[in-house]
Amino acid sequence: MIETQNREIYFMNRMFNHDFYDSLVSSGKINFVDRSIQQPLQNVFHYIRDHNAYLQKIRNIEDEGGDDIPRRVVRYYEMLEIIEIGLPDAIKEMLKKLGV
Repeated sequence: MIETQNREIYFMNRMFNHDFYDSLVSSGKINFVDRSIQQPLQNVFHYIRDHNAYLQKIRNIEDEGGDDIPRRVVRYYEMLEIIEIGLPDAIKEMLKKLGV
């Protein structure tokens, strides 16, 4: 949880791992997954990559230092919260299509 001037923002402050998915895509083995499932699967990992990218941007800004860090990172905090709200639904949709 991060407190901004206007409200509290909730997100997980750690990187999510997506190596397995990236390996499947790079090797071309993702084709074993039915086409109807590939888009929901891509959506989940898109959320994960965006989440990691926003966290890295925050870390870079914090490393630069300065008095304006809260102002510079608040938009990334907000995006992390949005992603973490949407991610469980995307995962549920993917699992449903997988029959799990």
